[in-house]
This record gives sequence, C-alpha cells and structure tokens, in this order.
Amino acid sequence: MKTKLHTIEAEDTLAALLEFESGALGVLQAATSIYPGYPRRIELTGSEGTMILEQDRLIEIRLRHDESASVFTESMDENPSPSSPVVSDHRAHQAVLEDFIRAIETNSRPYAMGMKGGAASP
Repeated sequence: MKTKLHTIEAEDTLAALLEFESGALGVLQAATSIYPGYPRRIELTGSEGTMILEQDRLIEIRLRHDESASVFTESMDENPSPSSPVVSDHRAHQAVLEDFIRAIETNSRPYAMGMKGGAASP
C-alpha cells in the first residue's frame, strides 16, 4: 500500500495477494489514485461459479451447473467520484465499527478477522 496521488493520511493505492486457511487464493486491489475511477466492484470467483457485486448490488451470477445466467439489470447507485479519497458513503465503515463494538461487548470475535485464522462465524 502506498499514498501515491492524494495528500492524505492514509493509502490511496493498495494491492494484495491473499492466501486463506483453506488454501484458496484471493486478490485485493483498491485505489482512489486511478483515472477515471470506477464503481466499487467485488468479484467472487471459484471453480463452481462467479458472482459480481457493484456498488453493493448483485449484478451477475453464473454457476457451472446452472444453464441460465442470472444478470441483474436494476440501476446502480452512481458514485459521484470513485477516484476521490473522500468517503461519501460511510455505511460500510460504520458496519465494520459496529461489528467490532459488538464483539467487544459480547466478548466474541468480529465477523471478519484481519489476521491469519480467517473469518469467525457470526
């Protein structure tokens, strides 16, 4: 991770190769330092299928043993400036912090663990 473009106290460019406890590999890329910037997108891909989320909406599911592909055409939220370091929608950050507080209050593990050991079960 690096701060390559914006004058901010956090990184604006990140790339990581992840290896999960199961042996599965993942790739994480996040940047507000690119032009023109694109909507948030998560692709979950495995040997049995792919799911794609953009702007927190499921837009496509393709499964190996399902002859019909599910494509969602519902209009998506438009991120006013994906290349901006300003967080205009704080809901995801808020959810992570609320989960962290819940874990402290109930003496349990957060849903997503940031260390080797993987995610805890809800």
